[in-house]
Amino acid sequence: MRDRRTSDRRRRLIRGGGFGGGGSLLPAIVLTWTTGEEDDTPTMTIDVPEGVLLEDDHWEIRFYSDIGLTTQIAISEGDVNATDAGDGEISDTLSSGLGSGTRYARALILRDSVPITQYSNVEVKTLVSGETDDDDYAAWLAAA
Repeated sequence: MRDRRTSDRRRRLIRGGGFGGGGSLLPAIVLTWTTGEEDDTPTMTIDVPEGVLLEDDHWEIRFYSDIGLTTQIAISEGDVNATDAGDGEISDTLSSGLGSGTRYARALILRDSVPITQYSNVEVKTLVSGETDDDDYAAWLAAA
């Protein structure tokens, strides 16, 4: 008897374009921005379908300042370790600040410099960086 979770996950991937849907044979990955608007060194999580990652695959999270994803302002990258390959989840915190403004991020997994996944969904967050007191932050929120 098949594990129901595996079967349900596979069905979602096929329906969502992960394996063969939407004209692509590359699996879909999901990027999640896990920190708030006041943290311009975001923590991001990449969820990859089970069985896709191998140790020493390479991952990238690219950050952009425009909705067209043409002006890259930062990149966070690394190699997949055994734990990441086993659980399909990669988590990382950007080491340098992105600054204030609306920022866009997407992720990709590569093997031997060749993409093995589609680009992830695009995560969007409007950041407020630097020292702000409660009045300045409230004013910024009211203007947004």
